[in-house]
Amino acid sequence: MAERNFPEGLLNAPVDKRYNYFKEYPLSHPKFNQAFRDLMTMINISQQDDSVILVYGPTRVGKTFLSKRVLEAINKKYSEEMKIDRCLIPAVRVEAVSPESGNFDWQHFYISALQELSEELIDHKVDPLNQRNQKYINIRSVLESRKTGALNRALENALRYRKTKVLLIDEAHHMAKRKRGIQLSNQMDVLKSLANKTGVPIVLFGTYELQPFKDQSDQLISRGMHKHLSRYRYDIEEEKRNFVLCLLSFQKLLPLKKEPNLIEHYEYFYTRTLGCIGQLKNFFNRTFRSKLEENPNIETLVIEDFYRFAFTTDQINKLIEQIKIGENREKQEISEDVILRRLMIIEDNYIDEDGSEDQAIIIDETKSNVGTEHINKDQIESKPTKEKELPDSKNGKASRGSQSKKSKPFEQKPKRNSTDVPEEFKVKNEL
Repeated sequence: MAERNFPEGLLNAPVDKRYNYFKEYPLSHPKFNQAFRDLMTMINISQQDDSVILVYGPTRVGKTFLSKRVLEAINKKYSEEMKIDRCLIPAVRVEAVSPESGNFDWQHFYISALQELSEELIDHKVDPLNQRNQKYINIRSVLESRKTGALNRALENALRYRKTKVLLIDEAHHMAKRKRGIQLSNQMDVLKSLANKTGVPIVLFGTYELQPFKDQSDQLISRGMHKHLSRYRYDIEEEKRNFVLCLLSFQKLLPLKKEPNLIEHYEYFYTRTLGCIGQLKNFFNRTFRSKLEENPNIETLVIEDFYRFAFTTDQINKLIEQIKIGENREKQEISEDVILRRLMIIEDNYIDEDGSEDQAIIIDETKSNVGTEHINKDQIESKPTKEKELPDSKNGKASRGSQSKKSKPFEQKPKRNSTDVPEEFKVKNEL
């Protein structure tokens, strides 16, 4: 029997236990691992200059999972200090809720953050309202007043009192929602002021709607203090292979008597997720839960089980448009850096070997950078066809030839066990 990624005894466990094992399993994969390492480095650096850090990418690419892993890692780092100093909360994670009125609700945000900062006080039996500590504000009276200014000052004091090292804000793109007349820079000025006054760096996690925040003043977002958590692209062989390996990992994680054969339908799963691993996991979660409810003794899953929870044509095309805009903007900014470097070279009278001056690269934004075009309704409703070639899932990177040469996708490597999952796709305690 091929190796499975769950305890064998789980097969006889209740439905909830089997489902929760799969749902909560923290799958590791290359793009996530790199983003985690980069972000931890940024946080360590920004603790010296109170920066605001941006982490953005497509919907359900894994940003929320990343914020949770960072929270766990930082709290673990200071675990010994927390045993000695019961007031210490190294990292705080808050979700920025989408406003109902069209304007971001700062009061709700402050209250949520204060609640996160005071929860641990109860567990450690420390009185947050102890007036002997003059640096700490009476949170209860502030919450009752619901005055934005008072809530802001309460949060500043709470972050100092708790000696917080970083404030993580998930779904931060909701902060960009504002009424007419309110500048985007005003929203970000509030966060920068909070970071400056408390000495606590702030990390914003959100969709591509966060990208305009980078266009604010240099004092607002430091150069290089942002991370693009991108999807796996279908037009890049190595990334396509990694997406399929994630799919393989998920099918091995399902606590079922018989391992389903889903990677032969990798194209179907890609068109429904556009290479976003968070969406792929959500796709599996819904399908697995539904089938367990229908039949607790179900032995395996088949591709037809997933049709019910797949995105519609309109939903997919909307996501494609959002990804196009975000990726084109990211590519354009990289190109602008290239242009600046080349201009510096030109100013130094640099001449190419052929005697011509170096030319700047200009990006044509009219071309799609998504790696997949709009999906037709017929494609969505038609059943997926089996692929003739599957990737070697042991390890082996895709061959890197020149772009002019067409390489066969997922070329077979020397014989290996095709059901093995590479180490980089398995959960790790330390990255």
